[in-house]
Amino acid sequence: MPGLEQGLPKMHGFGLKTFPGKNARAELLKWPERFLIVPQINLSQFHWRFADKILPQTVIGQLNSSRWKAVKTHPKRIVYSAGPYFVKVYNFSGFTGFLKKKIVNGARKEWNLSTRLIAKNADIPKPIALGISQRQSVFVSTSIEPCLTAFRFTNEKWNHLNQKEKYLVVDIFSNFILRLFKAGLFQRDFNLGNILITKDYSKIFAIDLQTAKLINRPLTEKEVAKNLSYLMPCFMLVGKRIQLRFFIFISKFFPLIKPF
Repeated sequence: MPGLEQGLPKMHGFGLKTFPGKNARAELLKWPERFLIVPQINLSQFHWRFADKILPQTVIGQLNSSRWKAVKTHPKRIVYSAGPYFVKVYNFSGFTGFLKKKIVNGARKEWNLSTRLIAKNADIPKPIALGISQRQSVFVSTSIEPCLTAFRFTNEKWNHLNQKEKYLVVDIFSNFILRLFKAGLFQRDFNLGNILITKDYSKIFAIDLQTAKLINRPLTEKEVAKNLSYLMPCFMLVGKRIQLRFFIFISKFFPLIKPF
């Protein structure tokens, strides 16, 4: 694995606590790219499962030779961009960590859910591998960079689009949401930070599925309404005309979801 870049302050351990200052997470987001932490992970210590038609030696070789860059942080996990992959690393410590590893292993749950979703043609990064060691678990999926979170897109790009471009994006988003609902995905953490948009605005992907639930049928209208309620604050950012276009589309498939 690559180590810290030459010239960086020496950092021991792993995760946000290695950063100086009281609010490490905020500092991580403000620091330039060269200061983002590079994890010290011995991939040979993990027990691995790989997706079908994936060559393990190819994946491990690419992970070992790639430069890892933190792209999303959380007190209990960090997502890295590593060459052609996204790598989500969960850390376990103490007795509570041991229980989470055995009972509520986020990486294992996301792996199981993603492998089922991808078979239903849902728009998610393709799952590649699951790795579990004594202190960490790792979920590896295909990278879709360059991309933006939907949060950044709505705040930085949306107002620069013309009306035709806005309609195109909302139509792509509507079909993305519909495919998730028809696949039976109920996302308990639905927000604009868990949705990625490619920089050409042509594709949208759902990420961070460790808290989601996959039902073996399409969602009911009641479940759709509840899931959409998590996104309602986000719709306030795009204007009433765009909201109306989205809900008219959804109501064609779920008639009880009214556009007004």
